[in-house]
Amino acid sequence: MQLATKKYKIFSMIRIFLIFLFLSVGNAFAQVQKTPDDLISHFFDVFKKEGSDAAIEYFFSTNKYMESSSDKIAEIKDRLKKAIELLQTYYGYEIVSRKTLGESLLMLDCMVKYDRQPIQFTFTLYKPNNEWVFQNIKFDYNLEDDLKALPGK
Repeated sequence: MQLATKKYKIFSMIRIFLIFLFLSVGNAFAQVQKTPDDLISHFFDVFKKEGSDAAIEYFFSTNKYMESSSDKIAEIKDRLKKAIELLQTYYGYEIVSRKTLGESLLMLDCMVKYDRQPIQFTFTLYKPNNEWVFQNIKFDYNLEDDLKALPGK
């Protein structure tokens, strides 16, 4: 009788442990979902540590429909390298504008700071279902037009 009781207690403890483990793992997966700010932050972390080519690879890897555009990827890598070649030291980025269309489409403008002058990156992010993905990227030197359009003295 005592052996059966011990087995029952052990079985109950194992069951409780497995339930706890299942809930913990489920909660961990729920927290893994990346926000648009997470994607932008990771893009610029890769940009700083591994260079512009690796950052563009990461950008395209978030969207399964864009990964196969190897010609477009090579063209963007080349254009970006040429754009930042003369700007010298990279100092970081600031998100300067955020526009949304509904809850699933977002455009972020980032001012990327260099020694010589800033450059603007515009990211479009899309959330078709549960995960945000990069949809488009543009970069531009001309931030003065944006400044002129702002109200002020």
